Amino acid sequence: MRKAIHSLKQKLKDSTTLSYPVLTNQFIIHSDFRGEALGAVLGQIDDSDNERNIAFYSKQLSELQEEYSMTKQEILALVSAI
Repeated sequence: MRKAIHSLKQKLKDSTTLSYPVLTNQFIIHSDFRGEALGAVLGQIDDSDNERNIAFYSKQLSELQEEYSMTKQEILALVSAI
């Protein structure tokens, strides 16, 4: 799983241009978990109505966190992203 996460991170860095935040615009957070890891994307809608990526976040869950209920894992993903 670590190899897959590392590969995904590398592909995101190589193929995605990050934008600078515009502090007067609202931020969007997309978060998710998948069994052993969680991730999030911070974005904003630009003046052309395109979503721009500002930052990415990922974290491997501990064994204890893997035992959390689905609801608790979703909350952990969102709180970690913030």
